[in-house]
Amino acid sequence: MAARYEWPYEWKIGVRYLRSAHRSGFVSFVASMSVIGLALGVAVLIVVLSVLNGFERELRSRMLAVTSHATITGVDGYIANWREAQADAAREPDVVAVVPFVESRGLLANGERVAGVMVRGVLPEEEVKAVGLGARMRGGTFESLQAGKYQIWPKHAIERSAAHSSTVFTTVSEVTSYEAEKLLGRKPDVILPNGLNIQKFAALHEFQNLHRQYKERIHEFVMGHFFPSYTFDLDNTLYFFTSGRYEYTNKGIDLFVEAMWRLNQRMKSLPAHLPRATIVAFIITRAATRNVNVNTLQNQSMFEDLRNS
Repeated sequence: MAARYEWPYEWKIGVRYLRSAHRSGFVSFVASMSVIGLALGVAVLIVVLSVLNGFERELRSRMLAVTSHATITGVDGYIANWREAQADAAREPDVVAVVPFVESRGLLANGERVAGVMVRGVLPEEEVKAVGLGARMRGGTFESLQAGKYQIWPKHAIERSAAHSSTVFTTVSEVTSYEAEKLLGRKPDVILPNGLNIQKFAALHEFQNLHRQYKERIHEFVMGHFFPSYTFDLDNTLYFFTSGRYEYTNKGIDLFVEAMWRLNQRMKSLPAHLPRATIVAFIITRAATRNVNVNTLQNQSMFEDLRNS
């Protein structure tokens, strides 16, 4: 004979008080809704806690993939004997791994969008010991990073040696002066904006007079160079210059050409009733040449003859 199933004590109490002694449907309905509401509340609480715990775990894993539990830095932002400091920290019993890195601020530009970033340099063989940054890389791998592959150190060593060996070390701006002091290890002796020290002029009008004289010479060159193909108002002409070694990307020639194109597009979009200046851009650099441009010499000669006649 089958044994009779005994309901748990809790179930018996619950069913007794859920059932209405007077067989009133309203009381049973209220009790049922109370139990259902309580069950839904507990279920929602369990779901929310589970989501929060999963989010916390995921957030922690993602954060620790690019940062660490603790960061040790020097007073000036760097540690001179970092290998000794790394070994000392690794000897602590609760330390799992010690990874060296260098970090600096950077700027990313994509079209008209500009954003500040933090640039971090790591040792691939050390980085894999602590965090999972390599597994989250969208392109390339740590294994493809090889010391000396891009020949950056030889170029830096040459520039550093030249800076320390020069008799007088100059830069062209405050920014390059700061970069030279930090990267090359020598503070410039003097800053020459664009190679011209304006402090040697006793008064500002002397500099302004020289500026006017040289601008007249530029006017003469431009008129002769574009004669007779183009004519434009020189009083409404703007000149832009860039110069440097013949390195298209390293010296920013590509950015200069891109900037001129964007300026041209903006000027084309101006209303017709607004005055438009003429833009003349000069790219001064050293490149391979075979001979003198004969057409340019002829135009300059014709313009000079007409001017003197």
